[in-house]
Amino acid sequence: MKKIIYSILTLGFLVSCSSGGSDNPQPLSEQLIIGTWEISETSSDIEIYTEENGVRNTLLDSNINFDRVQLIELYDGVLPICRFDDNGSGTNSEGESFLWSLSGDQYLLEDCTGVYSGIFSIDSERLILNDLGGEYLEYDSINQWWESQYIDFTFNKINNPSGKLNRSYKNIDEFISKSLER
Repeated sequence: MKKIIYSILTLGFLVSCSSGGSDNPQPLSEQLIIGTWEISETSSDIEIYTEENGVRNTLLDSNINFDRVQLIELYDGVLPICRFDDNGSGTNSEGESFLWSLSGDQYLLEDCTGVYSGIFSIDSERLILNDLGGEYLEYDSINQWWESQYIDFTFNKINNPSGKLNRSYKNIDEFISKSLER
């Protein structure tokens, strides 16, 4: 009987010790974001509509995408980059500072123009910031319609950023507004 109890206790101990974790634990988002990231694509959800007496009439509901080649042209040959440091601060290509934090699937970025938040996803090579800057709403008084946009930015991690942290945009607003140009 002692042998059976001893065997059960030994087996229980081995099982509890072996299930303590993986040999290759997944890095936390806070660890993955550390480094330098270059914009690689954008996706803009755009809606153009009129509104009369509280009734919304959608004229266009579409998605506009820019890949890396199109963005190089849009940004005059130099893609914006951001460096995220491990202390919750960061720097853009222009040398302007920003603060960042992650919580669950939410990001928070703050620079001299404001605070930006939304949902993000990240792996070792890609960072996606959804709805960076929130809704951009503009009224076209000539055509008498509203234009609403939400922009997702995708960044690729770059391993050798030397020389790239020298030009970008003074703040996140300027960075985003350049992407709104068509």
